Amino acid sequence: MNDFMRKIIDFLNKYTKVDVMYFLRNGTWSLIGDGVQVFAGAVLAVLFARLASKEVFGQFQFILSIVSLLAVVSVKGLDVVVLRDTARGFEGVYRRAVKLRFWWSLLGIPIMLIVGWYYRWAGDGVLASAFVIGAWLMPMHYASNSWTSWLKGKKNFNLLARYTAVKSVLNTAVVMVAIVLSAGSLVVVFVSYFVGQIVMNSIAFVISRKLAKNDQVSSDWKQYSYFVSLAGLFKLVMVNIDKVLVAVLISPTALAVYTVAILIPNYFQLVVKSLFQTAAPRLSKRKYVSFNELGIIFVIGIVFTVVNLVLIRLLLVPLFGESYREALSLAYIASLGMLMHPMAQYLVNFANMSAKKRVILIGNIVAPAIKLVLFAVFVSLWKEVGFVIVYAVMAFVWVVVPLSILKIDWHRRLIG
Repeated sequence: MNDFMRKIIDFLNKYTKVDVMYFLRNGTWSLIGDGVQVFAGAVLAVLFARLASKEVFGQFQFILSIVSLLAVVSVKGLDVVVLRDTARGFEGVYRRAVKLRFWWSLLGIPIMLIVGWYYRWAGDGVLASAFVIGAWLMPMHYASNSWTSWLKGKKNFNLLARYTAVKSVLNTAVVMVAIVLSAGSLVVVFVSYFVGQIVMNSIAFVISRKLAKNDQVSSDWKQYSYFVSLAGLFKLVMVNIDKVLVAVLISPTALAVYTVAILIPNYFQLVVKSLFQTAAPRLSKRKYVSFNELGIIFVIGIVFTVVNLVLIRLLLVPLFGESYREALSLAYIASLGMLMHPMAQYLVNFANMSAKKRVILIGNIVAPAIKLVLFAVFVSLWKEVGFVIVYAVMAFVWVVVPLSILKIDWHRRLIG
């Protein structure tokens, strides 16, 4: 590294109070892994939208949303605890988290079966079959998916990027073959997708488990897992309920359009989440974040928003076709949420990693409650447009709510 670059990095270190080299080194690996994941996911979405009808594409998204909704039974707080405790040297949490998550996820089986039986009674045999098959895949799907938090806690972003890239490419290839050979059959594509996820995640677990150097656990790992899970229960439901409501209240076809509209903003949110989780191991040892950090993050939000708008303009219709042109205006609205999403993600990570229980508890109740009110107002007025407006506004809500609860030291320009 030349002297000029070293001076810039030293200046940024001093101004932001952040180890810039740490972020450049590990953040680059995160971007590589997520870049491949985003590309593979985009290829899959485009192929599915092109080869299958809007109704089938919407039904597929509906099933994925129900499965995501049922993550409430999988002790989602384990993701936070595995990352936090691994970063603190308690590596026995990984093995225990996978077992605990598997047993709790069994509760999802009867729920999925009931949904499947409902659709069988309603005369939709295809959706019924997908839900019944998905019921038996759910426990392994959730239990095998803790390796990402483990590797982030280990700060092994190199290996995380490689695993993520290989998994994304292979799973996308499997589903692409299923789409082509089955002519877009919902059940075949759904089973291929979930079996592929389970196999890839299980392999990643077996390999990454060998990195454990001890079998120690923190005294509160299980208690804090349940606390974070219960505190985030309402939030988890509200995060995943929008697609379910679009499909139920409007139609699966409308869900297909809505999915395409938020696709690019969602991928940017994925990149932001993974990139900022690079900082999560270090946030676990901090009591404050600075104004300077949030200022730089806001600038990142502006840049990401501009890039979002440009990509939507250039890619959405050419990739998905004229039948999805109606998603263009919705996508523009959705992308505005990226202005504040990076800051929201950073504040949420800080609260989770530093165990700010009051922020976690109140924030995970108040913000979802606000979303529920926004749904009632905007969706009743503008339907699909209302859903997208709420999608964008919630990024602002998730900044305002934590900041209103955290203590702000205006003199030292610190938040904690």
